[in-house]
Amino acid sequence: MQNEYKDTHSARDPKQPKTVLIVHPNKSLAETLFSFFRALPISAARATTEEEAAYLFGLLRPDLVIAGMPGAWLRLIETFRTAQPSPEIIVLVDSDDLAEKARGMGFENVVLSDESPESLADTVQLFLGNGSTTIAAPTDVTVLVVDQEGEVVDIVARYLIGSGYKVLTAQSGKTALEILERDASISIVLIELVLPAMGGMETLRELRSRNKDVGVILMSAFADREIVRQAFKLGAFDFLLKPIEMNQLESSIEACLARMTTRKESWWKWFTASG
Repeated sequence: MQNEYKDTHSARDPKQPKTVLIVHPNKSLAETLFSFFRALPISAARATTEEEAAYLFGLLRPDLVIAGMPGAWLRLIETFRTAQPSPEIIVLVDSDDLAEKARGMGFENVVLSDESPESLADTVQLFLGNGSTTIAAPTDVTVLVVDQEGEVVDIVARYLIGSGYKVLTAQSGKTALEILERDASISIVLIELVLPAMGGMETLRELRSRNKDVGVILMSAFADREIVRQAFKLGAFDFLLKPIEMNQLESSIEACLARMTTRKESWWKWFTASG
């Protein structure tokens, strides 16, 4: 369910610093983002009008555009996307309707402006890449698998153990929370949506109220858009559909560990605090 960063800039000189163009009518927000990128080895510029944005885009040919999307700017942002070489685009919107419209136009990275600044920071991290982020080796990572189906628990546990992870299991949300209270070594929790007594969403909500440092991946044989949206709002990192592809599960765990590592870095703390 996670966005994947696609390298659309292979023709550019990899030795040159990446260029970011911030396009937003909110001058305060544009200035905050501009200040953040200037603190990194990245060339940044900002624009608060359509005319200024079009001029700077043509001049800089940026690798990344972070653009607010009032309805009047849709044509401008579409022009950016069709340029060659095409930049990565993060679209900031202020309503669910505009978010759906942006996704319908094919924009993959859409962030609601009223969400936590962490949402934008996570998307920016996709652009920055994880090259400087060293995640823990599987042998140093403990995963808690929570599912009432013993067969599923066994399959997932065997695979993860075979990949080097340490694995604990639980068949209910209540038991999972008790294990988390006792064992501080757990880094990732894999939770089935349907659990006895305390469901997966309730377990996630309770877990987040107790421990914000654990990565959570939900799994289910079914899900609709609203369930997935609520899961991410509650702090889930990913939502995987059953039957789970084990390679996909391991990739999700690795990405979750990378994000957890990133959140300890100074740039991420500055970004979210400023947002």
